[in-house]
Amino acid sequence: VRVAPEGVSGKVLRIAAQEGDRVKAGDTLIELDHQSAQAQFQRAQANALLADRELRRVRQLVAGHGLPPRDLDTATAKNESAQADLKLAQLSLDHTTIKSPIDGIVVQKTAEVGNIVEAGQTLMTVADVDHAWIAANIEETSVGLVKVGQSVRITVDEGGQLEGKVLEIRQSVA
Repeated sequence: VRVAPEGVSGKVLRIAAQEGDRVKAGDTLIELDHQSAQAQFQRAQANALLADRELRRVRQLVAGHGLPPRDLDTATAKNESAQADLKLAQLSLDHTTIKSPIDGIVVQKTAEVGNIVEAGQTLMTVADVDHAWIAANIEETSVGLVKVGQSVRITVDEGGQLEGKVLEIRQSVA
């Protein structure tokens, strides 16, 4: 699974996982600079609070016939817009912390601290080794020793071993 920032770009401040590390879904992998997103969130929070207070005041005035109903419509729309802006700002802030979407092993890291990265740019790849499959070529003299359902242990070139079972055997044409 390719891991990339969603809807945000920025400078990489911290890398919390390296190639070969086992990670769980939700683990922080990379942190981007969040100062701008934090400031936008705070501004949106203040605007939402102001819009909410204004809506309450306008409701009271309209109820007492001090303002026309259209002012209530305007205040309601402004409040809903401010609440939506707050949600968007929260999402942007949340997306500056990039988390693993699955349990797995980091098999590739392309980002370094200090890099400026764009939304959608792959920063890491996490492999789901619990559901991985491997295609292997078996020598003719050994193919008779391999059976469907047989437990196997695979040694990976980069180090480590994986355990699994043979699901199928296919013939190959050379």
